[in-house]
Amino acid sequence: KLPVILINPLIETLKTFDLPELYEGHFGIDLLIYCDSNNRIRVNPCLEINFRYNMGLLSLNLEKFIPANKQGIFRIFFDKHNPFSVFAQELKRMHPLKIRNEKIESGFFPLTPVWKETKFGAYILVN
Repeated sequence: KLPVILINPLIETLKTFDLPELYEGHFGIDLLIYCDSNNRIRVNPCLEINFRYNMGLLSLNLEKFIPANKQGIFRIFFDKHNPFSVFAQELKRMHPLKIRNEKIESGFFPLTPVWKETKFGAYILVN
């Protein structure tokens, strides 16, 4: 989690807009966190506010379906020469899906439809 010294300035900045009166729902703030030349953590000013259910929220919700003692990676697939279905079949073979207690114990789990000609896909892989 980000330290309060990083979050509070963002909250104060958002309060200066009419956001609470005009919008209700999820939003994400794209920002850049980096270390300066003195190895101090810095935050680049807000780059973009996304008024939608974004990938960050999706990944936080996906975390609920993975046991605490496991790690999962969330990835986006694109290959201009091969469809997502070929990639998905190979990962299913190499990493068969194992579910226990309604959680992904291990394996490949596609998050988007696996259609014959689809070039893009999203998935998680749990080890």
